[in-house]
Amino acid sequence: IRDVSAFEGYAYDAGMRVGDKLLAIDDWAITPTTSVDEVRNHLRGDPGTEVSIKFVRDGVGDGREPQTITIKRSIVRIP
Repeated sequence: IRDVSAFEGYAYDAGMRVGDKLLAIDDWAITPTTSVDEVRNHLRGDPGTEVSIKFVRDGVGDGREPQTITIKRSIVRIP
């Protein structure tokens, strides 16, 4: 799954960029057969709780070195 909608705001401010390839959410691995709905459901949670997202970014290092960010969940409003 590639992050295709990291617009300015929540995901962007946390460090995600368009094209980032998601590898895992917390300890849950994302596979080639993982659906967008499954990813969204794992990202959701109670506001104020934290979620860790592991990803790789083309053009950073060899493009295979995983990065991990931890985001505090909040209510996201999409315009």
